[in-house]
Amino acid sequence: MWGMLLLCISKSFSLAVAQQEARLVFYNAMMRERQLTLIRAQQQQLTHMTATQKNFFLKVTHELRTPLNSILHCVHTARDETHTMQMRADVSKEAEEDTRSMDAVQGELDTIEVGAQLILTLTNNLLELARQEHTHALAQKQTHTHAHSHARTPTHNLAGG
Repeated sequence: MWGMLLLCISKSFSLAVAQQEARLVFYNAMMRERQLTLIRAQQQQLTHMTATQKNFFLKVTHELRTPLNSILHCVHTARDETHTMQMRADVSKEAEEDTRSMDAVQGELDTIEVGAQLILTLTNNLLELARQEHTHALAQKQTHTHAHSHARTPTHNLAGG
């Protein structure tokens, strides 16, 4: 009789352990699925944010580069014209006042050109940074996607089966 009782208790205990293991396996699978869903949502959000940032930088840099290139073109045109005027003044030996005035204009053109070149360099650096960040974000996304695709391997129960 004691043997039968012990056998019943042992079977009940084994059944309770198996049920607990099944609950843990189910809970682990459910939690893994929740984590994967969160990771996917975060990846989509990161992808959207990266694309938005890239588009922003592309638009801003385009909006800066176009007028800066126009300014630089005007500087070069004005410099050519003042150089031509200075050569005419040298040939005709006109007043020194015109030469001083042209030197002042050349100085102002130099200032404009240096400022425009600095802003253009900054704009180009921003554009390059946006490209690098976009490339980096894509590489990270591929790495995360690859790593999490391996996370879907079957979960084994605690009894080792």
